[in-house]
Amino acid sequence: MIKRIQSRENAWFKSLVKLSASARERRLRGRAILDGPHLIEAWRAGGGVAEAIVASETGSSRPEVRALLESAAAETRVLLPDRLFDALAQVVTPVGILAVIATPAPASVPEEIGDAILLEGLQDAGNLGSILRTAAAAAIARIFLSPGSAFAWSPKVLRAGMGAHFALSIHENVRSTRSISPGPSRGSSATRALASRPASPALRRTGSTSRCPAWRSR
Repeated sequence: MIKRIQSRENAWFKSLVKLSASARERRLRGRAILDGPHLIEAWRAGGGVAEAIVASETGSSRPEVRALLESAAAETRVLLPDRLFDALAQVVTPVGILAVIATPAPASVPEEIGDAILLEGLQDAGNLGSILRTAAAAAIARIFLSPGSAFAWSPKVLRAGMGAHFALSIHENVRSTRSISPGPSRGSSATRALASRPASPALRRTGSTSRCPAWRSR
């Protein structure tokens, strides 16, 4: 069933506005917002169930948006007037659909890491999204981000990642003195694994794995 909300004073809508406007709120609640059909389809392809699918009235007139609103796995489906949806939009010209999901928890870290990318203090959201996309294409599934790095599940990083997040295990706020060691059957580092593929300057500068200490507590 699709629920219609017409008032800005609706409690559920007000909570969603707060979530969409505040990175702190998204971190505290452990939630992420997927903006647009591509990200929602990527989440859906991996078997993800959204907490809510929200569409605008104008957006719902598009077949692609209507199909997702009606058929994507979700606990709640909501249709909003454009004036309300615009208060949630993460881009200037929204397509007219978004999803609220629980931020996926990373898989537990094994004793032997294998290929991985370690990023320290990378604050540019666009660069981070590009690195995640490159890592997914290179089948390097484990990403470690130090404190001070951009929030991997922010709307801008999600847009730049173009669905790559859902193929990765992303560990944030990593503070560890443990050595990161490749497994015996995969001695190549992520840096070498990516050497034959196009990479952004940020990836060449900040991505590395080796038998060396990860970030130490500061």
